[in-house]
Amino acid sequence: RGTLANNRWKLSVVAAASSDQGRWIVSAGTDATIRVWNAGSGALVRTIELDEGVPTALAVGNRRALAGHKGGAIVLWDLEKAEKLGSYQLGGTAPIASLAFTADASVFAAASQDGSVALFDTRMPSAPDMLLDGRDGSGVIVTASESRGFVASAGSDRTMRLWRVEPPGLTRTYRGFNGEIAALGISSDGRYLAAAVSDGSIRVWSNSSSRAIRSFKAHPNRTVAIGFGPDRLLATAGDDGKVKVWNLRAARVIRTLSGGTASLRSLSFTPDGRRVIGAGQDGVIRVWSLDLAPANGI
Repeated sequence: RGTLANNRWKLSVVAAASSDQGRWIVSAGTDATIRVWNAGSGALVRTIELDEGVPTALAVGNRRALAGHKGGAIVLWDLEKAEKLGSYQLGGTAPIASLAFTADASVFAAASQDGSVALFDTRMPSAPDMLLDGRDGSGVIVTASESRGFVASAGSDRTMRLWRVEPPGLTRTYRGFNGEIAALGISSDGRYLAAAVSDGSIRVWSNSSSRAIRSFKAHPNRTVAIGFGPDRLLATAGDDGKVKVWNLRAARVIRTLSGGTASLRSLSFTPDGRRVIGAGQDGVIRVWSLDLAPANGI
């Protein structure tokens, strides 16, 4: 059984992810804070008060975190020192919908609710280094591979796009979705993409083809969050309150995790692939072990 203690927040968690090679779990909440937790004991390591208010998006990379906000502001934080490293602005004042660190530790991708998708270089001024997309409503979700220079985006236009980071440019466009793309994931090596459609189905592609290599029903209705793990594992959470771990090679469930909830907003794996982290509107961060009995977490 997992060792993290149960500690419920009264406010919802925007997102949570593993950091510092799996030693930390980092979360952002509607109390306008980033919190760093010890992944082993569940103890609170530190709390960072966010100057820009309640975050709308979170991305975690090693010992740094990005917090997106309602007015289009993005702030880069040093999690070890609780210091602000930089501030950035995407376009106008539309809320930041999604953030992702790329394989280049100095570059991150951001998407806003007005459809803008951009790359930022933390070594450069606060304006975007490259605007990838500016279609109305098309860039609501963004994700990036950890070891290769790919960024994927999707939004309300029912289209998914795969971008190169260097040199920046569009690589492939994926169409033909039967509903809204509710969640998006990309494998750490950038070879595979997965999209959750609003009807509960999951589609998986290779980055070298526009034809899906897998398509299956993950949940009866809406899939609310997905997360790629190593060895072609994919975690999915549905509004049925279930969390499932899939082997994508066979498109079959290898584990259904107990203690899920329909309020989950994010799913991610720890770097070793042995645990799944879920964060939701009920204010609880849940951590499941894939080789032991699942446990409710922080």
